[in-house]
Amino acid sequence: NFVGLKYFMVPFSNPILRADIVRVMRNTLAMSFLSIGTSMLPMFFAIFLAEIGCRPYRKVVQTLTTIPHFISWVLVYSVVWSLFSLNDGFVNHLLLKLNLIEAPIAFLGTDKHVWLTQWAYGTWKNLGWNAILYISSLNSIDTMLYEAAEIDGAGRFGKIFYITIPGLLPSAQAPNIPKGLWN
Repeated sequence: NFVGLKYFMVPFSNPILRADIVRVMRNTLAMSFLSIGTSMLPMFFAIFLAEIGCRPYRKVVQTLTTIPHFISWVLVYSVVWSLFSLNDGFVNHLLLKLNLIEAPIAFLGTDKHVWLTQWAYGTWKNLGWNAILYISSLNSIDTMLYEAAEIDGAGRFGKIFYITIPGLLPSAQAPNIPKGLWN
């Protein structure tokens, strides 16, 4: 006996399930747009890394920002818990010691900032790894352009705005395609 779409319509006929479906879709779309809207951060971070003159310092920063990509999400949330927990969290402890707050803040116990915190965790976890894509693209920009710009009197920011960023823009669109598909 063929039932057609009968069982697919059940969640939409129940008001509680329908509200849950709308909430889940809203959250998914919001997180997707937040992620895609801030997808240029790794590009700017790669430019920042490229502009660091001290090579050992640059390597340390690059390593420390790439390591979180290889940490499981369970460990990420364990770190977040140890930082932001209500009673034992480092952030609450620090804010109390500095007399910036009078009572601990329930950072993890409220749903006010869930989108922001989820975006922050994902950004922290993947910023260094995604910056590697742009660092490799930086190497493909012709160094003669920088030399010509320097002869023409361009400073550091002029080179960044007129050579580096336009040179990275074709690479900037590629990571957005999987982001849209995976979300």
